[in-house]
Amino acid sequence: MLKPIKLFSLLLLIPLLLFSEELQKELTVKVKVKDIIKVEKPPYIPPDKLSFRKREVILQNIIGKVLEPPKEIEEAELYVPKEGGCGAPKDVNLYKNAVEAYKKGNLFASEKYLKDLISIPNSPYTNAGKYILGLVYVKKGKKEEALKLFEEACNTAHMYTMPSCESFFALYFQLFEKPYPTEEPLLWKYVYMIRESGIIPKKEIQNCQRYTFKKYCAYVNDFIAGRPNLDYLISTKVRRAIKLFNWGRLEEAKKILLEFKDKLIPYRDVVLYYLALIALNEGKTKEALDYAVILETLNPELAKSVYLSLFLKDHSLADFVYRKTGEKWVLEYAGVKAYNGGNYRKALEYFEKAGKWKYAVYAALKLKDYEKAYEILKNVKDRDREYYRLLLEVLYSTDMEDEFLKTLEEIAGKYPKLYKEYYGWYLFKKGNWLEAEKYFDNPYYKAVAYFNAGDYEKVLELLKDDNSYEARVLKAKAAISLGKGELARKFLYNETPEEVYLTGLSYFIDGEYEKAIPYFEKLTQNEEYRLKALLKLADSYYNLGQKEKARAIYTLILSKYSQNPEAKEALLGVAQIEIEAPTKELEKIVKDFEEKYPNSPLLPELKLQLARIYAKEGRKVEAQFILRKLVNNPEYRDRASLLLADVVDNPSEKERILINLLKSKDKAVAEEAFAKLVTFYEERGNLLKLARLLEKRSDPEKVKAIQIYLKLGRIKEAERLFNRLIKKYPESEELKEVALKLYEKTKKRKYLFIAYKSAKPEVALSAAYYLGNEYKGEDDKKALEYFLEVVLSEKKDLPFYKRAVLESTTLLKSFGAKKDASCILKRLEGLKLEKWEEERVLELKKGLPECGG
Repeated sequence: MLKPIKLFSLLLLIPLLLFSEELQKELTVKVKVKDIIKVEKPPYIPPDKLSFRKREVILQNIIGKVLEPPKEIEEAELYVPKEGGCGAPKDVNLYKNAVEAYKKGNLFASEKYLKDLISIPNSPYTNAGKYILGLVYVKKGKKEEALKLFEEACNTAHMYTMPSCESFFALYFQLFEKPYPTEEPLLWKYVYMIRESGIIPKKEIQNCQRYTFKKYCAYVNDFIAGRPNLDYLISTKVRRAIKLFNWGRLEEAKKILLEFKDKLIPYRDVVLYYLALIALNEGKTKEALDYAVILETLNPELAKSVYLSLFLKDHSLADFVYRKTGEKWVLEYAGVKAYNGGNYRKALEYFEKAGKWKYAVYAALKLKDYEKAYEILKNVKDRDREYYRLLLEVLYSTDMEDEFLKTLEEIAGKYPKLYKEYYGWYLFKKGNWLEAEKYFDNPYYKAVAYFNAGDYEKVLELLKDDNSYEARVLKAKAAISLGKGELARKFLYNETPEEVYLTGLSYFIDGEYEKAIPYFEKLTQNEEYRLKALLKLADSYYNLGQKEKARAIYTLILSKYSQNPEAKEALLGVAQIEIEAPTKELEKIVKDFEEKYPNSPLLPELKLQLARIYAKEGRKVEAQFILRKLVNNPEYRDRASLLLADVVDNPSEKERILINLLKSKDKAVAEEAFAKLVTFYEERGNLLKLARLLEKRSDPEKVKAIQIYLKLGRIKEAERLFNRLIKKYPESEELKEVALKLYEKTKKRKYLFIAYKSAKPEVALSAAYYLGNEYKGEDDKKALEYFLEVVLSEKKDLPFYKRAVLESTTLLKSFGAKKDASCILKRLEGLKLEKWEEERVLELKKGLPECGG
C-alpha cells in the first residue's frame, strides 16, 4: 500500500549550527565504497575445498555369497492311495506301485512305474508322478533331468505343486550356484534376495513347518539372525562374524573368521576380505596387505576393494594403490585430499598424473604460480570451453591484455556465452559497471557490478540463496553500506581477516564501538588490514569519548602513512577533535597542512571542513571564498555546492544550486539538496513550486503534491495527478482520503465511491453521508442505506452523525416505516442538540409510535 513519506521528519538534514554533529556523523556512519569497501572484478579464486565422491568400501552383495544352497532335497510326505489292484484305473495302480517302490528304496521299479504313469495323458496323477520321478533322479544323480521334471510339475496344479516348486528352486541353486528369482514362496524370495542382492530381511520367516524344505528354512532364519546352525555351521558362523563386524565388535568377529581363513570353502574370499577390513580398522596395514595379496588370486575385485580401502586410510599410498588397481580416481582423490589439506604442490603432482587439468590449474593458482597454470593449459589438447575460461582468467590476472583480447576474439563465434561474460569484465575494468552487468549470467558477478554501482539492495536480492564465502562477504559489505550491521553479521563467520574487519565495521556502524574495538585490534598487525583497522579503532575511541586515544592513533596514521588514503579520514578525525572546543585550531591546521603538503589530495577535504566551520560561525564571505573554488574540483563539486547553498544570500542562486544538485550522482547529496529545496520553498511560501518539485519525485511524494494543489485550489492539476495514481494504487488508504477532499472541492460523485471503500471509518462514513445526500431525492432507498450506515456505526462524535439520524428518520417515515423511524430517532437521546435540531426532532416525532411499543 502506498504510504506518503513524512518529508520533513525523515529527510536527514545537517543543520548549519550543528557542525560538530556533522563530523560526528562523518566518523560514525560514513562507510563509502571507494574508501572502505572496494570491490574489483573477483579474481579467479580456486575453491578452498574440492569435493570428491567417496567410493563404497564394502560390497553389499558379498554377504549373500555366504548363504549356501540346500545340502539335500527335502521331500514332501508322499500320499499312498488305499484303492488299487484289480478293477482300479491303470494310472492309480501305477502311481501306488511307484510310491510304494520308492519308499522301499527300489528306485529302478519306481522309475519304471513313473515313466509309464507320466506317459498317460490327462491323468490326475501325471504331474504328481513327475515330482516323484524328479526325486528318483536326484537320488540317482541325474539332477539336470530332475530339475526339468520339478519345473514342469511346478507349473501345474496337483497335490505336490509347492514341493515341486521348492525342489526346483533348491536344485536350481545347487546346480547353478545362484538362486532362481521368485516372489513366492517367501522362503525362496528371501533366498534370492540374500544371495543376489546381499539384502538381509528385517524379519525371519514365520512357521517353517509349512515348507517342504523345513531344515533349510530354519537355516535361512538362523542366517538372517546371525545364529549358528549345526547343519550349516560354517556359513552361519561366518554370517555371525559379519554381523559382529557391522556392529563394531571387531575382536569377536576376527576370532570367528580366523577359524576359516585357511579352509577351502566357497566363500573363503569373503572371510579374507573381512579380515582385511578388520586389520585396516586396527591400523595393521601390513596384515591388510597380506590378505589383499591372497585375494588377488581368489577374488581380484575384493582385492581391489581392499587396496582402495587401504588407500582411503592412508592417502600417501596413492601411487602404490594406483599401480595395483589402475584406478585413476585414486590419484585424483589423493590430489583432492592434498589440496583440501593445503598441500597444493603435492596436489598439483597428483592432478597432473591423473590428467585432471582443471584441478591442476586450481592447485597452480593456489600456489600463485600463474606461469605453471599457463604451461598446463598449453598442454591441454581438447581446447574446450573450460580451457578458454581458465586461460582467460590467467591472462586477466596477469594483465596480459593483448592476449586476453586476442583470445576473446578467438572464442566470439565458438563460445558466445563465454565471450559475452568476459567482454562484460572488459567493460567492468573500464568502469562501466551497469553496462557490464548486462553481460553477466552469474548472479555473483552481477552483484559485484551492482555493488560498484551502489545498488546494495540488489546485491542482497541477487545473492540471497548463495552461501559461498565470496557471496557472504559481498552481502556483508552491501549490508554495511546500507547501515545494517546486524544483517551483515549474519553473513560473517570470522574465519579470515576480511571477515574480522567487516564484523568490527558492522558493530561500528551500529554504534556498538566497544564491541567493534576487539575486532579492529586483532588486525593491527595484519599487513593488508592494518591501516583500515587503525583508522576505525581511532574512530571507535573517538565515538566512545576517549579523545586522546583517538588523537594518538590519528596522529600515528598522519605521521607514518600520510600518502595513504586512510590519512584523509585520520585528518578528519583530528579536525573533529580540534574544533569541538571554540578555538581557531582548524584554521591553523589548514594553514600548516597547506604549507607542508600544498599538492596533497587531502587539502580540499580539510578546506571543506574549514568552510563548514566558517558557515557555522556566520563567516559567510570566508566560507564562500573557499567553496567557490572547491566547486571547480569534480570530486568536491557537489558537497561544496551543497554547503554553498547555505551561505549564499541570493535566493535565486540558492534555488539554482539546489535544483542542479538534484541531478547529483551522489544519492546522499541529491537527497539532502531535495530536503533543503523543500524547506526553501516552504519558508518562502512558494507552494506551487514545491508541488511541481514533489510531482517529479516518487509516488508517495506525488500524494503530497496533490494535497498542495488542493490547498492552492489548482483542482484540475490535483485531479490529473490523482487519477494517474489511483489506477496504480487502487487500494491506497491515503488516496482514498484524498478522494474525499477532491469530492469536497469538485462535488464529483466518483470520488465518493473511492473514499467509501476506505478501511478508515471516519473516511468511509464521511463518504457514506455524502452519498446519502447525493442520492436523496434521486433514489431515496439508496440514500437511506448510506445514512443508516452512518447511524448504525454508533460513531456519535462524527459532526454529521445527528444529521444522518434526522435524514434516516425522515426517509423511514416517508416509507411508512414509523416504528423503525422512531427507533432511529431515539439514537439522538443523550446528545446535545442545537435549537433547530430539537425543533426538527419534535416535528418528526409527530405520528410516530414509541420505539419497541
